[in-house]
Amino acid sequence: MTDYEFHPLCLAFPAMTAGAYAKRLADYRKHPERADDTVVLLAADEEDAGKLKILDGRHHYRICKELGYECGFETVAGDRDELADIAESRGINRRHQSETQIAAALVALNAFRHGGDRKSEAVKNQAAPVPLDPAKPKKSKGKTQSEAAKTSGVSERTIRSAGVAAKAEPDLLPAMRDGKIDAKTAEKVAKLPAATRKKVAGAKDPKKAATAALKKAKEEKASGAQDVSGASQSPKAPEEDPENPPADQRFMPNAAEAVALADSFKNLVSRLRAARTDLRKCFPDESHLKHRLALRINFGEFDAQLSDLIETLDRNLPECVCPPCCGTGTEGGKDCKYCDGYGIVDRHHHDGLKAKWKHTRPRLLELRGGA
Repeated sequence: MTDYEFHPLCLAFPAMTAGAYAKRLADYRKHPERADDTVVLLAADEEDAGKLKILDGRHHYRICKELGYECGFETVAGDRDELADIAESRGINRRHQSETQIAAALVALNAFRHGGDRKSEAVKNQAAPVPLDPAKPKKSKGKTQSEAAKTSGVSERTIRSAGVAAKAEPDLLPAMRDGKIDAKTAEKVAKLPAATRKKVAGAKDPKKAATAALKKAKEEKASGAQDVSGASQSPKAPEEDPENPPADQRFMPNAAEAVALADSFKNLVSRLRAARTDLRKCFPDESHLKHRLALRINFGEFDAQLSDLIETLDRNLPECVCPPCCGTGTEGGKDCKYCDGYGIVDRHHHDGLKAKWKHTRPRLLELRGGA
């Protein structure tokens, strides 16, 4: 079989886990006819003298090559937009990809559409193309974050976080793509000094390294603030954020329930993360994806599903007042369409609506005055 390299667009998506790959390899070995099930797509890499590379079907190709099977190939042609669209349609709906992994792929695909940096270390190390700002298309029509969110089913907030993180530190993109760090945490890391960002992205466990770096930054900030203010001054009450006012149970019917749910979700997320860590520790030397027993019970897929659950719960914490209805759940005498009449939304939805506060704040003040 002819040897082919992987196209940069193919590498925008995460590789199959060791457990899933071993399972599919065993299936192909038992059923050789699987070699005829999938056609491997080839496309020219314009940055490599038009060399044909695998655009889609890399795992099918790898397995067939390993087992000595022949597989079918099809060459597709197109400009950057067209090839990126093909890669997206083929890879975006595959199972066991978290929202962050899909968002990272979308950012990488959009970067390719715009002619992103193909010479960076991240790309040389077979990572996805380094992204430009997805909100500022240059040579190509590309996709806005809103369009990408609608076609992928991933929240615009997650895509925006992935873009911000990857723009600040390109090496965070492959870490997000491979599920080693979530977009929300990566965006926080993007605000840290360049050397710290680079260290987190290159760590064996970027998520753990990020947690430690962010904790250290928070402690240093608190220590600096204390040094400046002096111990003799009494602390001032925090000023209200005009774009994120606190919930008021006097006229927000679901405020108390939302607070309780948010606390429960946070507690559950914490326990699930601890459980995931404990499960991984069951296998020696961090071999939870390569250990024989892990492969036999397909632990990799279970680990990915658990990570998806953790990210979903963490992303949907009901902790912000809905700006259009001021937390009342009603707008114009009807259930508020933005929060489905609940009055409280998650931070992603709030960030997309907070600009409305400049129009609805008078109503919030009126509600407070009459409560």
